[in-house]
Amino acid sequence: ADGAGGETIWIEVEPCVVLHTVNAHQSNDGRRVTLTALRSTPSGEASFIESYSSAFLYQWVLDTTSATCVREGLLCNTPLEFPTMDGRLAGLEARFGYAITPCSIGGPNRYGPPNEGILIDGVAKLDLRAGGVRARWQAPDGFYLVSEPTFV
Repeated sequence: ADGAGGETIWIEVEPCVVLHTVNAHQSNDGRRVTLTALRSTPSGEASFIESYSSAFLYQWVLDTTSATCVREGLLCNTPLEFPTMDGRLAGLEARFGYAITPCSIGGPNRYGPPNEGILIDGVAKLDLRAGGVRARWQAPDGFYLVSEPTFV
């Protein structure tokens, strides 16, 4: 809470893969950290590196004094990639985040790994408090996105 840092605190959660975070913020009393990220669970022994696994908006509430996860859960069942938010709100409790939405999974990825590629054709506005997609922008037919949305 004082920004001085200290020892790393390890907190156990259900096993998963997290490659991209949306945000994290501390409670006012400094005891809890809420982490919002995209969580995936690979379907087999081949890791997410070899085989694409869809990622979904998920949130963990971590108690730093007891070193426990006091709450975790799925916020949205829409497959998502490369989340972002208004950078001015990083580290604060933000209401919305944004992510790109895959429309197709599979097919060879000549730039791999993973060996399967994805096509991305939309941007979703995510409600980080209530969960779910609040709005969605869809690319015109035949057009695809290559990276996360950017705030200017």
